[in-house]
Amino acid sequence: MTTHPSNRSGGFTLTELMVTLAIAAILATVAIPTYRQQVEKARKAEAKTNLSALALLLEQYNSLYGRYCPDCTDSAAHTYQYKENASGSATTDQITSWLDFRPKQATDAGAVRFDYKIVATADSAYTLTATSVAGRGAPENWALTLAEDGTKTERDLSAGTTSAGWK
Repeated sequence: MTTHPSNRSGGFTLTELMVTLAIAAILATVAIPTYRQQVEKARKAEAKTNLSALALLLEQYNSLYGRYCPDCTDSAAHTYQYKENASGSATTDQITSWLDFRPKQATDAGAVRFDYKIVATADSAYTLTATSVAGRGAPENWALTLAEDGTKTERDLSAGTTSAGWK
């Protein structure tokens, strides 16, 4: 039996490289969408946390004054908003003068990713809404609501769809 010395010089064959690239591509097709979903979920958590905190503050206000807002002495719906510019300064703030509400940021990136709105009525009802602000990393055209009875909804504003609960 004759043995022939190997002419191979220690590199990888084209087949081995192609198999490795195929495996990496398969892993990337699974990992990248999952990563993006987790990032979006984390960004939505900012709105969920702030709406829950705002609801707690409204309940405290109601327990002290018997209504959900200072103007809720008539039958009209009253709207209060909180908005920030890109640097994080409030441009519209109709909430913090009567509630100690300061939206929490998910990161130290300047401004919050959402605008906040309260619609309250004298009949002990309110709806809180967080609407995404374009260009701040929040899911585009997205809104989250929370009502006084605990009803939660998510809305895709571009598609016009609403789903019950928070995902």
